[in-house]
Amino acid sequence: MLSFFSSKKDTKKSAKNPKFITNSDEIYKMLKHICVDQLPLIISGENTDQEETTYILKAGTELFIIDRLEDNSSHEKLLSSPNIKARANVDGVNITFNITLENSSPQANSNYYRAVLPQEIYNPQRRNNFRALIPSDIKIPFNARYGPDETQITGEIIDLSAEGAGIILDGRIFARKGEKIRACTFQMPKGITVTADIEIRTTRPCVRDDRMMRIGVRFASPNRKTQKQIRKTVLLLEEIQRRQKKNKNS
Repeated sequence: MLSFFSSKKDTKKSAKNPKFITNSDEIYKMLKHICVDQLPLIISGENTDQEETTYILKAGTELFIIDRLEDNSSHEKLLSSPNIKARANVDGVNITFNITLENSSPQANSNYYRAVLPQEIYNPQRRNNFRALIPSDIKIPFNARYGPDETQITGEIIDLSAEGAGIILDGRIFARKGEKIRACTFQMPKGITVTADIEIRTTRPCVRDDRMMRIGVRFASPNRKTQKQIRKTVLLLEEIQRRQKKNKNS
């Protein structure tokens, strides 16, 4: 029986490059996506240009299982390589990461390779954080009080990331870039209410209705609980997006 650990620790951030996925939950989700969709995993050992194709058989929160290479010579070369490079095409984007085998002895890897969850995944089309579009059947209401007279403003979230959001406001406000709105509430799916300060980054009229307004915002210094709630919602929305895309293509 394959043994998987259940604890989820954030991986160490080796760089602040926004094109790297460094959060362990997001890394696990990416590997699970590759596994479930049976996307080819292209691997190669260190100091060699020879590439082999295999698949991820199972993804856990600390370990993942890779199918054994059929060719014995390639199998032995892979086991003798301290660093293994891997790449996969995910939604049209070539992601890359390094693989470290948990046990590289031939006897321990007769049918599969057990690998440690990578510390980072390079995603060349990635924002600072994954931004999930809100599906049409999910509504995330936005409420806040704005200005010295604390005028009530309402709206709806149209995209969300761990860093910020896109919001369609029901009316127009004279907001400036860099202006902060405090104690805004977001009614997330599954009954989660998030309260956070936001900083306005962009403003423009709404295309569908010029009486409305579209703003791009950044979450301003959210606490740990708020960060966790937002990240959990983003991961949920990301999973919904992938399922919908898979159903559409099937």
